[in-house]
Amino acid sequence: MDSKEHSSLADINMTPLVDIMLVLLIVFIIAAPLIVPQTMGINLPKTQPVQAEPTVEKHLLQIRADGTLERELTPMNNDELSQWLSGLPEDAENSLIINADEAVNYGRIAEVMAIAQNAGVARLAFRTLPQ
Repeated sequence: MDSKEHSSLADINMTPLVDIMLVLLIVFIIAAPLIVPQTMGINLPKTQPVQAEPTVEKHLLQIRADGTLERELTPMNNDELSQWLSGLPEDAENSLIINADEAVNYGRIAEVMAIAQNAGVARLAFRTLPQ
């Protein structure tokens, strides 16, 4: 018998190994920028607010510390809020700006947000003070 017929193949095919390593390298290169900012505890800088020109009609709602609602210094309850918001024109550019006291219970703010959403308000914003 010929010794070439019975000899075992001792070589490892390197092509699949190199392919897998290149794929893993590409995956890590793409995934690394997405993972790093969340795990590093980065403190973002504070900036001065930019004043944009008001080009759309904005409606202002105030929530006092005790949870009462006011619109243009007129107190209102949840039903009046819902009626007022439902009567606004259905324009995607119109927005409701909420001035809420920092002592207001989060549940009250969530309740007002739900009323606004049910009334069809497309945009909702919270006004804060610059630091």
